[in-house]
Amino acid sequence: MECELEVSLTLSFRYLSLFSWDRVDPLSSLRQALSDSTNMILCLCVFLTYIPDAGQVSFLFLYLKAIIGFTEEKVALFIAICGVMSILSQTVLLTTLQQTSTKLTSIMIGLAFQSLNLFLFAFGKSDTIMWTAGAFYAISTITFPAITSLVSSNADEDKQVHKHDRKF
Repeated sequence: MECELEVSLTLSFRYLSLFSWDRVDPLSSLRQALSDSTNMILCLCVFLTYIPDAGQVSFLFLYLKAIIGFTEEKVALFIAICGVMSILSQTVLLTTLQQTSTKLTSIMIGLAFQSLNLFLFAFGKSDTIMWTAGAFYAISTITFPAITSLVSSNADEDKQVHKHDRKF
């Protein structure tokens, strides 16, 4: 057992001697992604849309139960229906939008519905408004796939991840 450990340590040290901190640049991919102004704006869009989305998803159960007065069953039903509507939005609606308009239009529609959704969740106090906000949330879930589609179509061929390149 000791021999195996010594051999493996020797190999590890041999590879470490080839390693140089001068060649390591952890921010190079970020610099490269942000060098294109379109990618920079899209990265900012994704970042800014995920901030309210994370807070909304984290506190949705509590907000609907404590502030709006939903029962646990109603909260579960709300989340289930919003989930199904999100799936339909990301498949049917996004496909239809991208076939009939531009990718940027799809992104703008998603962002507009996210703004409406956040406004209704912030200022709405009735069941009907919450269900409407949930529908707007489901439609707004097209934003990230639409941005991904736009970035993918603008990226160079050598920067694309192909199916056979993926390692799972």
